[in-house]
Amino acid sequence: MRRRYDRCSWDRRSPRVSWFIIFFLLIAIFFFNYFGKKLGGERFAKMPLDIVVVDRYGKKLLLAPFDKDFAVLVFVTTGCRPCQRQIEEAGKLSLDWVATVAVYLDGKIKEDLGLERVFAVDPKEINRVVELFGIKRVPLTLIVDKRGLIRRRIEGFVDKSTLESYLKAIKRYGI
Repeated sequence: MRRRYDRCSWDRRSPRVSWFIIFFLLIAIFFFNYFGKKLGGERFAKMPLDIVVVDRYGKKLLLAPFDKDFAVLVFVTTGCRPCQRQIEEAGKLSLDWVATVAVYLDGKIKEDLGLERVFAVDPKEINRVVELFGIKRVPLTLIVDKRGLIRRRIEGFVDKSTLESYLKAIKRYGI
C-alpha cells in the first residue's frame, strides 16, 4: 500500500524542472560571456598590428618589426614624475625576449633611458592614440605579445621586479 507522501506533485515534474534549470543556466552563461566582454573588457584585448601612429619625425609605431616575444609599451608625458620613473624602471628590464618602447603623448622626447624605441606622438594624433588605447591616466604600461594581444594593462607606476614577474608569468602560464 502506497502512502500519500510517497507520491508528490513535483515527482512527476522533476525531469521538466531539471531541463528548465539546465536551459536557464546555459542562457545565463551565454549572457554573462557576451555582456561580460562588453562591460568589463575582454581578458586579452586585441591591439591592431597595423596601427599607424605617426610621430612628428614621420616614424610609425608598429608592432610588426619586433622579433621578440613581448613588447612593453609605456605611455608617458614629459612633465610627469611617475612617468619618468616608469621609463627608468622599464629601461632596467634585463629580459632578452622583451622589447621596451616609450611613447611620449605630448610630442616631446626628453631623453632615451636604455629603451629599444622611443616615440613622440604627433600632437594632431594624440586624441586618436588616447582613444585607441583607452588611456585615462599616465603612466600606462601595456604588455603586448607578438600577435598583438594586450596581455596586461597597468595604470600608474609599477616597479621593475613587479613588471618582470608579470612578464614571466605571462610567458610561462599564458595569463
